[in-house]
Amino acid sequence: MDNKLNAWKARTLSLVGRVTLATAVLNAIPNYAIIHLLDWDTICKPKDQGGLGLRSARCLNLAYLVKLA
Repeated sequence: MDNKLNAWKARTLSLVGRVTLATAVLNAIPNYAIIHLLDWDTICKPKDQGGLGLRSARCLNLAYLVKLA
């Protein structure tokens, strides 16, 4: 964890910024480790339906393209 924070020059961040950064990194590590065990349909389901609550990359890409147009 300390190496990741040093790489992002965490010393220039405020305490709130460091906490937010650490939370984001620590929350991403388990997701990265288990994503290959599940299919995208399961991952993109809401948490209350047994998924991870992530948004579909295809839907996000389409939304960003529409926004640009």
